Amino acid sequence: MKKNICIFLALLCSIVVMGKKNTVKQQVWPNGEPIDAWFNDTLSIDVQRLGKRYVVTDFGVEANSTAIQTKALQAVIDRVANEGGGLIVIPRGTFFSGSLFFKQGTHLYLEEGAILKGSDRIADFEIRQTRIEGQTCPYFTALVNGDGLDGFTIAGHGTIDGNGTRYWESFWIRRQWNPNCTNKDEQRPRLVYISNSRNVTIQDVNLQNSPFWTTHIYRSDHVRFLRLNIFSPTTGLKGPSTDAIDIDACHDVLVHGCRMNVNDDAVVLKGGKGTFADKAPENGPCYNILVQHCHYGTVHGCLTMGSESIHDWNILVRDCHADDARNVLWLKMRPDTPQHYEYIRVERLTGQCSNFLLVRPWTQFYMREERADMPLSECNNIEFSDIRMQCQHFFNVEGSEKYTLRDFTFQDIDCTDKAPQPAFSKNPILRLRLQNVNINGKPVEARPNDDILNLARLANAYFMMKESDPAKDSQVGGRTRTSNLWTRGVYYEGLMALHAVDKNPAYITYTDRWGDHHRWTARNGWRATNADDQCCQQTYLMRYLVTKDSTILANVRRNLENQMATGRVDYWTWIDAIQMAMPVYANLYSITGEQAFIDYAMKAFNWTRNECGGGLYNPDEGLWWRDKDFVPPYKESDGQNCYWSRGNGWVYAALVRVMEHLQPEDTNYKALLADYLSMTKALLKCQRTDGFWNPSLLSPVTYGGKELTGTALFLYGMAWGLRNGIISDKAYRKACDRAWQGLAKEAVHNNGFLGWVQGTGKQPSDGQPLSYDRVPDFEDFGLGCFLLGAMEYYKLVMNN
Repeated sequence: MKKNICIFLALLCSIVVMGKKNTVKQQVWPNGEPIDAWFNDTLSIDVQRLGKRYVVTDFGVEANSTAIQTKALQAVIDRVANEGGGLIVIPRGTFFSGSLFFKQGTHLYLEEGAILKGSDRIADFEIRQTRIEGQTCPYFTALVNGDGLDGFTIAGHGTIDGNGTRYWESFWIRRQWNPNCTNKDEQRPRLVYISNSRNVTIQDVNLQNSPFWTTHIYRSDHVRFLRLNIFSPTTGLKGPSTDAIDIDACHDVLVHGCRMNVNDDAVVLKGGKGTFADKAPENGPCYNILVQHCHYGTVHGCLTMGSESIHDWNILVRDCHADDARNVLWLKMRPDTPQHYEYIRVERLTGQCSNFLLVRPWTQFYMREERADMPLSECNNIEFSDIRMQCQHFFNVEGSEKYTLRDFTFQDIDCTDKAPQPAFSKNPILRLRLQNVNINGKPVEARPNDDILNLARLANAYFMMKESDPAKDSQVGGRTRTSNLWTRGVYYEGLMALHAVDKNPAYITYTDRWGDHHRWTARNGWRATNADDQCCQQTYLMRYLVTKDSTILANVRRNLENQMATGRVDYWTWIDAIQMAMPVYANLYSITGEQAFIDYAMKAFNWTRNECGGGLYNPDEGLWWRDKDFVPPYKESDGQNCYWSRGNGWVYAALVRVMEHLQPEDTNYKALLADYLSMTKALLKCQRTDGFWNPSLLSPVTYGGKELTGTALFLYGMAWGLRNGIISDKAYRKACDRAWQGLAKEAVHNNGFLGWVQGTGKQPSDGQPLSYDRVPDFEDFGLGCFLLGAMEYYKLVMNN
């Protein structure tokens, strides 16, 4: 009995162990969701189960004929549908036709040697409401059409031939005459078009010589492309725009074991185009797309997020080979269309290509309309792993103010690259991760300083997209304010700092449109004496140094000389004014060499420092009261003096921006340096452990917490001091690192919006409560502060 029990237990254990060995790990999409078991079914449908066979020649359709037999073939389809459905069989031979429309319950089977051949006369294809190039409109239907079908199948080892030669010849002639000729201008039918359908299978057939796109599915799901051979000529007379598989606003699509050689892209994702494409009900996303075990001959793109895509996610390409791919993954970014490509994974690819990854603006046939809430396009969470390819250009990626790129991962890469510049040397991707990446036999690692620059690009791109017209007035609190007010002036200071590092001509175009609109004059004209009105002139003078436009110089000079002529130095009654106006005087002094400008600025500065309200600078604590209203006995609730973070940030930044125009031996430089060092020591003592500074610097009880603008300005000043050897790494580098890490991790949204920005005001209580998500009254000056801090920290890291 005991022996039997032991045998039973041993058998039970072996079953359990065997069960564990046979357990298949759940496969997941790039975003972590499980891949449905439906995708595991790659077996061909047994056509014997699709119903009664209807051989078309039994119903008056002639084989081996040059006559167009559209009506006879359609009659067979209609008859099968009326009789409850079945299998429409094309036997060996050639059968010419125009557009055919399959109905529920009907299926198409092409025997070996059978050719269903399209007419080369466009008149043989009906015009109906259809989907073409990201738009729903009347256009020519395909050779094989199906709409609203469930379970439709195309099978067999025969051929569907588009007979495209005359269409191609006509297209290239027209393109030669008119280089702007679009696909719709030269009318051509597609080969197969399936819409509003589900549970569709196209298996084993040859699809060739399509006049236009080869297969196009729209608003359909659970569609399988199995072991197809898709061909159009790529030499000699090429077949223009003969995409192999176009997936348009679909989900749950499997492309398995297909061979594709076409004169355009292999697998293309579409969903709509145009400035308002994301709001049109006929458009939509593509998701849950699996492409595997495919062989690419010559193609433009193995996988292309098309020029007519709006949102694609959970896209997986694996276990494929390319003989001659122009691009493996091609992300086309249309400036006129809001686009979002995310959670894409490409793994286990071999072969040869021109570009492995290509990302750049797509400007063919586009026209942007005005849209106030135009989203910033983005690509994120893109993964590549186990890639073994010979490439002309492995990493061909361009940044743009129209889109953002983030969270790309390259893992286990061993590729050749013939590009003149090393891969990843120009990297516009935020949070680029490289793990075991070897290019040309040498390991490549990501550079941490790239993230600093790319976060700045991201934040700036968000703003430039939101405020696409730099001349447009600001609308705040029901009031209209001209866009050369101080908040925008601070933004352009930051933008010029960004441009000094990132030579993007779009930044200069944006700046000059702003300056030209305001005729390069101070807000409220040349008589302006308010420092807030003069702030914009800091950027004007930066542009003068490049353009040498005498008008700019004359305008700024006239404004400052007008103020100096009053003989008054008591204009700066609040410490913000020091940042807004003092650097303008210093810059003009640097340009002209005229001592009067810096002398006046120092007199005005010293009046504010030592006399206004009894002196707004407290040398005992190394910090500044915002104005006379905050000089003690004003205290915070915990008894601490009220030192407003951003106000002190303005002074700290101004000290740096003025000293940059002075020589170290200058007595003015030495005086400002003494204040800079005193402030730096004081600021270090009150930095929070998370890297930020409180809105009220010394009081964590009264309006403590994260605040971006003061933090960014303190980072700006400290990083400048470190970079110029004025303060020591040992004492201050960690403070800079903490400040940047806090800003980068806690303040910047994925779309570039900046959180924890205190709105306009003059004290810690203004604009409260602050939060990660709250939008301040003005977004421009917070971004300006962030860019100043980010770029100075970037230069510090680069120097190291």
